[in-house]
Amino acid sequence: MIGLLRKDIYYVKYTWKVLLFMSILGSVILWTKEQTVFVTMMILALSFRFSFAPFTYDNYSKWSEYQYSLPVSKKTVVCSRYLFGVLVFFVCLLLHIINMTLTSQKVEDQYYVLLSTGVIFFIPIAQAITFPFLYYFGPEKGKLYTIPVFIMIAVIIVSSSGLLSTIISYVNSIILTIVSIVFMTVCYLYSLSLSIRIENEKIK
Repeated sequence: MIGLLRKDIYYVKYTWKVLLFMSILGSVILWTKEQTVFVTMMILALSFRFSFAPFTYDNYSKWSEYQYSLPVSKKTVVCSRYLFGVLVFFVCLLLHIINMTLTSQKVEDQYYVLLSTGVIFFIPIAQAITFPFLYYFGPEKGKLYTIPVFIMIAVIIVSSSGLLSTIISYVNSIILTIVSIVFMTVCYLYSLSLSIRIENEKIK
């Protein structure tokens, strides 16, 4: 599994130009205008780019055609991909914490909780939703089929923004964080089991 994880990390080198550009842009915006929300959204965009990149590069390199000639099981291959997703999540979470720390004097406590919970919640949830689609339909079609799902999620969030604000105002931040982490973990593990089942049903 370690070798498969290293392979996915190796793919990151192909996106170094994107990473460098986003880092420079984020640094300029952070130090000049302290647009915390924009930097947070940029971190989310990077998480999507890095989470889904291994699927795309595996497809281009035809890796899936000969990966099982190696002494690895399908379960191991899928688990390594999800482990890479977890690694991406923690890196982005670290960047978010640094971002919030540098602008803490400009951010209210409620605002900080909202952004922190959003980052903790949405990156793994997006991976949990998208990965099974990518395994079942392939990288190109899978991304297209997930677009309506994310649009529906966005509509639900926007339409219930008042309720979410009320929950954040009255619920203790620690309880909110714990509930988010538990929900995120359950969704991620269910997605993992679903992807393993999809991969096992494929013909070699």
